Amino acid sequence: MRSEDATPGTLLAIRHGATPGRLTLVVRSEEGSRAYPVAERFYLALGSPAVGYLLTEEETEALLAHVAERRALASALGSLARGDESRRNLYCKLRRKGHSDTAARAALDEVENLGYLREADNAERLAARCAGKGWSRRKTHAYLVSRGYPGATVTRAIDAAIDAGDADFEENKRRFREKQEALGLSPEEVRRALWRAGF
Repeated sequence: MRSEDATPGTLLAIRHGATPGRLTLVVRSEEGSRAYPVAERFYLALGSPAVGYLLTEEETEALLAHVAERRALASALGSLARGDESRRNLYCKLRRKGHSDTAARAALDEVENLGYLREADNAERLAARCAGKGWSRRKTHAYLVSRGYPGATVTRAIDAAIDAGDADFEENKRRFREKQEALGLSPEEVRRALWRAGF
């Protein structure tokens, strides 16, 4: 589907950015002149057009899609710089920020390819952190799923944390039971407390 912004234009300038592999293409169309930051590989894939080249409608569409993907990628990297994310939660954040489905998915694929989004590793670290707080396996599982991690990934992450010695839910259960008993609760009250805590 054609974007309303995809008015073919003439390439006015090609500026090399301070970062290697980055360029800015300045394009003049009916709406005026606009600068588009692009990856050098995109410019090469476009055929390395020279100044004065008239972009076709398809090339303009590709340029706008590439710019949208680069913006979504920058947004994804910014979110990941603040902390680990699941793929689903990061996708939702990108969509809430106004990025298109296509741009958001392309950004997610890119951050995964770059090694910045390692869902299985993130889930395992989070499972170990939850276990370290004395949580039950069930509570840990529910929490990770609520953070956007798929159920199968969560199950594998919890098992991996247990195998690595980073999670001991039986010990957590024992300690929780001792605390409840120390409060003077009856066996039935302790049993209910264990159930509510997910043990």
